[in-house]
Amino acid sequence: MCKKCDIAEKLLGYRDICPDSGKLEFTHDMLVKLGSNWCKRFGCSFVLPELKSCNCTGEIPDIFAFKSGYSMMIECKTSRADFLADKKKAFRINPELGMGQFRILLCPEGVIKPEDLKGIYENWFLLTVGQNKKIKLVVFPDSNYLNNPVHECNLMAERALMASALRRR
Repeated sequence: MCKKCDIAEKLLGYRDICPDSGKLEFTHDMLVKLGSNWCKRFGCSFVLPELKSCNCTGEIPDIFAFKSGYSMMIECKTSRADFLADKKKAFRINPELGMGQFRILLCPEGVIKPEDLKGIYENWFLLTVGQNKKIKLVVFPDSNYLNNPVHECNLMAERALMASALRRR
């Protein structure tokens, strides 16, 4: 990311096309906004972007959403380094500690490849966002059906997040 883009973001409140690279540089906040809007269009009843709550694992999902009796968790990754660092977290190593019956990664095109979703990220969805700010579904796991969530989730952590959201209303 360049200094010109950093200054423009502070002045305008958003990033635009970088004059040096000619490409849109996605920030974490931009991905969270795009992902939250995607959840709403997808029909989620509640969308909780970056809501911090006290839970037993310390997980703070970038986006947490509820739809028709199931939960979805979206992690936004702006870089490959961020993606690789995420693998070391306790709730990734022990997926039963994590939140979301459906788990999704959202990143700019080219940051995460479908073959990267082995091991810890098995049965995760992969969404990418292009220069046109459109989100594209890249990986829809065979074993992941919308009526049959495959991830055992940490209900205590999810309830703590929901209670925190309700207290703030």
